[in-house]
Amino acid sequence: MCLSLIFTTLEYIGLPYGLLTKMLLVINLILSFIYSYKNAINSSLNGYKSGFRSGVKLWLFLLLINLITFNTFKFKTLIYYFIIMTISITGGIYGKNKQKNYSSSNLE
Repeated sequence: MCLSLIFTTLEYIGLPYGLLTKMLLVINLILSFIYSYKNAINSSLNGYKSGFRSGVKLWLFLLLINLITFNTFKFKTLIYYFIIMTISITGGIYGKNKQKNYSSSNLE
């Protein structure tokens, strides 16, 4: 809700639509990284598996929103989903590396 208010205010100020969409992309990527990072810290899976699981959850959520709003799929949308999946996997790997009591003997 807070992000909606901020972006609405920025749009009324007169920022170009292209700049707002790029800002939203960066914010979504940061949030997907943080989400995967936090999930990997609390997970018993490997980092890439935990990140992949988080990425799939985000991907399905975005797909559901895309279907509900009747948006059409474009090549740019698929690239966007792929980037989110990659960032989520990276966040999962970093989260697992920062996990307490994690050693290489715990790998599956």
